[in-house]
Amino acid sequence: MTDPDPLHLMLAALQTLPDPFDLAPMILEQYRQKFGAYPDVIRPKGFNEKIQARKIFDRRPILTVMADKVAVRDYVAERVGREVLRFGTMSPTNRPTCLSRSCRRAMS
Repeated sequence: MTDPDPLHLMLAALQTLPDPFDLAPMILEQYRQKFGAYPDVIRPKGFNEKIQARKIFDRRPILTVMADKVAVRDYVAERVGREVLRFGTMSPTNRPTCLSRSCRRAMS
């Protein structure tokens, strides 16, 4: 049995992803349930309407990177340099009340 063609696999994977316009009715309905009216995504005025318009119409891949705090650090390090990243990301904890550095050091 031969390995499948990588291009064929990529095209098959892309076909399984939802089209952004297929998601639009769900996005609009969720907004209506929360705010009592549909957003004006054609001429958005408020912040929330602008976010909904972006979710429907702005499909740039860089937005996925910017929404991921680990991926954006790698992006900044690659573009500008790691020296501009002053702080590390917070490590996950089972004790949300223990967020101070001294408490985290005592746990490790």
